[in-house]
Amino acid sequence: MTRETHYRDLLETEQWLGSGLSWTVVRPVAGAIGPAQVAARLTGGGRPEIRELDVQDTELDGFHVLFVDTVGDGVMLFERWGGGYEDRPEVLGWLSEDAYVWNLGWHAGGGERIIHAVPGRSGYETVDLTDSGAYSGALGPGVERVRAASGWARKAAAMALVEELTGARLDREWLTGARTAVLIDTPTSAGPLEPLGLEHVEPELERRLRALDAAGRRAVLIAVAGELAARFQLWDEPVEEALRADGPLGAEVRDGLLLMHAPLLRDWMDSNGGFPREGDELWQRWVASLAVRHALLNPDDGLHSLTYARRALGPEWLHRTIPERDS
Repeated sequence: MTRETHYRDLLETEQWLGSGLSWTVVRPVAGAIGPAQVAARLTGGGRPEIRELDVQDTELDGFHVLFVDTVGDGVMLFERWGGGYEDRPEVLGWLSEDAYVWNLGWHAGGGERIIHAVPGRSGYETVDLTDSGAYSGALGPGVERVRAASGWARKAAAMALVEELTGARLDREWLTGARTAVLIDTPTSAGPLEPLGLEHVEPELERRLRALDAAGRRAVLIAVAGELAARFQLWDEPVEEALRADGPLGAEVRDGLLLMHAPLLRDWMDSNGGFPREGDELWQRWVASLAVRHALLNPDDGLHSLTYARRALGPEWLHRTIPERDS
């Protein structure tokens, strides 16, 4: 069976794929890269939550859900409904540090395109697969084969081209049942994405906190989470239980922390007559909830949660809350 036949059969049996997908492959220049490293790169140094979820039966408001798997020395990512996260310029830049990146995407109206990012270069190549013109770029002659097709056949040919270029493969078995998923918070700004790694915005503070032992970092993060929960009235039962916990959180608490963001995000999005304002109190409350959740999920090492805290209340508040004596 040819690759194109395989993907035509897949699109026929899994017709929901036609409504949109984002399929990304990351292959390092040298060595190997794993899912945890790629998850960190997706947020510019954060530590997104990773858990097992059903590929076809997971809907989480307030998150991009990226299913992940290893492919040889690299990683592939899959997001339903056309995604819209991995193809952002900042994310492509983070992913393509010492790695090649390919991203195939389309939406319900079509719009098939491949994005190709190369390490060491600024920018990336976006190839419109619906263009009938000649192509002489880095993706090779396969692009013209894709462009010669139409409809579902073009989608199948595009998927076959990704497999040809990267070695990654999607099939019905992979798309059925539970897979490892990276949960990416809805970006807190409509502007360019800012990295979540604390070292990018507070390098001296990050150095001081990194020098502490795990117990010291835990004390700082729990204190910050408690301050934010008190200020923004985030006293849901999962938050209270996580603040009291003296060890790994149970599944019910983790689920509760996960689900608290969506209503806060909706409150903000519906505010001001449907024209929400970044920086207002509802926005601050939602962003603070992200800081609380990440601090409580990773109390020994979740320094990226402090980036969210800084966004919510500013650097001055953060430095008052984490005084010099904690170094």
